[in-house]
Amino acid sequence: EVCLKNLISPSRILPKESRDLRSLTRARERLVKIRTALKNQVHQELEAASIKLTSVLSDAFGKTGRHIVDGLLNGWNLDKILDSIPSSRLKAKKDEIRATIQANISQEQAFLIRSLLSSIDAVAGQIAEIDVKVSELFSRKDDLRIAMHASSVKTTIPP
Repeated sequence: EVCLKNLISPSRILPKESRDLRSLTRARERLVKIRTALKNQVHQELEAASIKLTSVLSDAFGKTGRHIVDGLLNGWNLDKILDSIPSSRLKAKKDEIRATIQANISQEQAFLIRSLLSSIDAVAGQIAEIDVKVSELFSRKDDLRIAMHASSVKTTIPP
C-alpha cells in the first residue's frame, strides 16, 4: 500500500565501478583518521617526555622529525642526532631543536612510541595501496571513455 501511494522514494543503484570507488575512498578516509589518531598519540607521548618538536618542525613525521625521534628511541646522543639531520635548512636550527628536547624518553615511552610509529607506517602503506587501486580505477574509466568516444565518432573520407 505504501508503494502504491508513492511514499517510498526510489533508490539509485550505482554501477559496480562507482560502488568500488566509493568503497575504496571510504576505506581510505577511515585509514587517514586512524593514522591521525596514532600521530596524535605519538605527539602526546613525546610531550609527556618534554619533547616538543612541533614548536620547531612543521611536520614531526617528516624526514627530519622521524630522524630525530628514531635517534632518541635508539638512545643516540643528542649531538649525534642533530649533526646528522638530513635537512640543511633545519641544521641551522640545531639550538632551537635542542631547546625542545628537555628530557629523555623512558623505556616504556620508547616502547609505546615505537609501536605507534610501526602502526603509522603500516596504515600509511595501506593508504598507498588504496591510492594505487583508485588510480587504476580512474585510468580504466578514462580508457573506457576514450574507447566509447572513438567508436561514436564517425570518420568520413572525402571523395
